[in-house]
Amino acid sequence: MTVTVPWPNEVSPGLRPFRISVPDGWTAVEPPGALIAFFGPERSGFRPNVVVLAERLPSDVPLDDVAEQALLDLNAPSILAPLTPAALREATVTVEGRAFRHLSLAIGGPDRSPGGLRTVHLLLGTQLAGEPDVLADIFASFACE
Repeated sequence: MTVTVPWPNEVSPGLRPFRISVPDGWTAVEPPGALIAFFGPERSGFRPNVVVLAERLPSDVPLDDVAEQALLDLNAPSILAPLTPAALREATVTVEGRAFRHLSLAIGGPDRSPGGLRTVHLLLGTQLAGEPDVLADIFASFACE
C-alpha cells in the first residue's frame, strides 16, 4: 500500500513565509541555493544586493552563530562587535583592492517541529564600503508571517 504525505505537515512544517521591502529600482531574482535575491542600482561599478536564505535548524543553534558563520564563509578577516538586533553581524572584506561591507542577519521562528527544528532565515547584504547605507532599511523591513 502507498501512503501519500503532503508537505508541509505536522512532522515537517516547512519554511515560514516572509515579507521584505526593497527600494524602487531594485530587481528580484531567484538564485540557485537561495529563496530570493535583490540587486540595487549600480553604484561605482557595483550593484548592492541582498540574498535571503532559509533552512530548518535545531532550536539550540544560536542565531548569532549562524550570522557570524555566514560572514566567515565569505572570508571575512574579522567580524565587528555584535550589532542590534543580537543576531546582526557586519564585516568588511577586500576583494581585488575594493572594500565591501557585508551584513548578515539571522532570524529564527517559533515554528518548532516535533523534532525540535525551526525555520531560520538568513539575510546577507553587500554594498561598497564607504557608500551611504542602503541595507539597514531592507533588513529592518524583513518580517516572518
